Amino acid sequence: MKIAIIGDPVPELKVRMDTTLLVAAECNRRGHEVHYTTPDKVFLQSQDPAAVWQKLSYLGQGGDLPQDSLGPPAVRPVTDFDLVLMRQDPPVDEKYTTLTHILDFSKVCVLNSPADVRSFNEKMSVLRLPGLSPPSLISIDPDVIQRFVRESPHGCVLKPMNLFNGRGVIRLDHKNPDLSELIRSGTEDYRKFVIIQHFVADVEKGDKRVFLVDGKPIGRMNRVPAPGEWRANIHLGASPRPFELSPRDLEIIDGVATLLADYDLPIACIDIIGAFLTEINVTSPSGIPEINRIYGDGHERPIVDYLEARSWGGKRRDRPLEIG
Repeated sequence: MKIAIIGDPVPELKVRMDTTLLVAAECNRRGHEVHYTTPDKVFLQSQDPAAVWQKLSYLGQGGDLPQDSLGPPAVRPVTDFDLVLMRQDPPVDEKYTTLTHILDFSKVCVLNSPADVRSFNEKMSVLRLPGLSPPSLISIDPDVIQRFVRESPHGCVLKPMNLFNGRGVIRLDHKNPDLSELIRSGTEDYRKFVIIQHFVADVEKGDKRVFLVDGKPIGRMNRVPAPGEWRANIHLGASPRPFELSPRDLEIIDGVATLLADYDLPIACIDIIGAFLTEINVTSPSGIPEINRIYGDGHERPIVDYLEARSWGGKRRDRPLEIG
């Protein structure tokens, strides 16, 4: 298999925290050929997407640095590869969406599907599963937002629609005298829609992340916030810990799997706080390095198993892949 990866610049990737590097290393260990590029190196000419690629021979062994495993740059069309893997982080801005439009022209399989990533907002998508997600509001209107906050027993959380890693997330409380200013700031002077969710107090017990491949859980961790912090992001000091899937977790996973079956978004991860689904991540699902440190190495293998199956089976599977 010749696999092309579009991601963030290799020197910026953190080996201990990057799922993309684990997937690339596993592909190389299996004898596949990995080539890497960044979104700014991708272009469209005469209906054929292409990019400036560098072969990435990274094996993740002996403390080797991924940037030392990059070969010389070369222009190649995506048709030179068996599969393209989109792994660049948000924001899902104009640059990001333009890239998905370019990749719509690809004659080989692109995962996750550019069109489906574009149409499937990670924050808003949870509203498609009523009863599994907390009460939520999408708005830009300060009066509507304040009214929703007043109706929440524990306050709310404001999240930008297209960011990640807890960036721009704000806690809202109707008793806070700065509530109006927080809403103004969070919406960037009422110019950008945000999602407001009822605050789930169980976050103090952790924010559970479950990694899914083709709708099936292949790894999980519970991110417990740092002392004095309510945001349970690893980048903000949360501690990853093991946990067992509860019946409610399994109910949520089944609901998400059913939803994702309508899209070509086989690589995903979900966040669960208490009894509620809070996000479905499909742009650059992460967490495998931390999961490996908790449960043992190898949780990237089912991802590569799936990539192999898709590279052999065409642009989209007609039935779910069986994962052992």
